[in-house]
Amino acid sequence: MTSSCAVLIAFSVALGDPGPGTGGSRVSGRPADATPVVRCRVFEVAAADADRLVPERGRRRIAESSYSVAVIPAERLGDLVQARQAETGILVDNRRSDAGWPPCADTWAYSKADRQMVGGGTGAGFLGARRIGATREIRVDYQVFHRLDPAGPWPPSLQLKGPIRFEGKLGKDESVVFVSSYLRAGRTLVHVIAFECADSE
Repeated sequence: MTSSCAVLIAFSVALGDPGPGTGGSRVSGRPADATPVVRCRVFEVAAADADRLVPERGRRRIAESSYSVAVIPAERLGDLVQARQAETGILVDNRRSDAGWPPCADTWAYSKADRQMVGGGTGAGFLGARRIGATREIRVDYQVFHRLDPAGPWPPSLQLKGPIRFEGKLGKDESVVFVSSYLRAGRTLVHVIAFECADSE
């Protein structure tokens, strides 16, 4: 049976509870509206793992894009990272402490050229994250591209591209994920781009 994989882009907000006597205006001793640190990771997982951790019924297709979007518990994002494909590993692992609101410009890029894989991917757009009291908000607005082909006599894999967009409030320890399935060397794979927000140190 052909195995499967999917492309995933995730944004997560993990915040502590207000301390005593703060009236909910501070979290972990920091101002309620402090800008979170945003972490971006890019990787691939098998489709079976994506289907288990990001169920189809919870996804919403993005117009004119290869991607769908869903909100999942941050714990599932950790499970997705653990399930990443060894052959491509972690393609991007960046942190930003100045995402802020209004959102700021952001970009990433990666490439591979070895005995196993040839290709790469990019993302360019705007990223914003903020906290006001107990409310967390995030905004994602990127144009993305991804294509990795196996070295050897295989036909080219499907090129993933298009916008990814989300703006809204998140509950405590929730993540926003973007997913898109594609074939590579007879396997349906899943590419993952994950954004997490946490209090600055």
